[in-house]
Amino acid sequence: KHPNNVKLLRLYAKFLQDLKQDPWAAAKWSSEAEKLELEEETNKEADVFGVFEDEALGISSCLNDKLSIILINAHCEIQMVNKATWAMFGYRKNELRGKNVSILIPAPFADHHNGYVKTYLSTGRKTLLDRSTDLIALHKNKRYFI
Repeated sequence: KHPNNVKLLRLYAKFLQDLKQDPWAAAKWSSEAEKLELEEETNKEADVFGVFEDEALGISSCLNDKLSIILINAHCEIQMVNKATWAMFGYRKNELRGKNVSILIPAPFADHHNGYVKTYLSTGRKTLLDRSTDLIALHKNKRYFI
């Protein structure tokens, strides 16, 4: 049985890749490390950045495992996400913070997103806000989903 230590699993994968020249085995152990890391993060009580547990935000009732919530600033940088988001998109806990939200949107939609936000901030004209709509999203491994 393999150890339950993410760092050790990653080190072993690196050993297999670099010294043993066995990329297939390295990928297997790297995948095990990813699974273990995701499991550890999921088991922790606090949500990403610990913000969504605050009742003062008034959104805690919306936080279940199926609803993805992404909060961005005026520069389209991701400020906060909930557990469902990083699980749905294939990212680890802190990988999305500070990144442009367009990494979650496939082309050509991603190319226009920053412009839509700038237009909204300068004119107040909404394009998708206040509407429920299905969107195409981009997983970390570059596959599309709705």
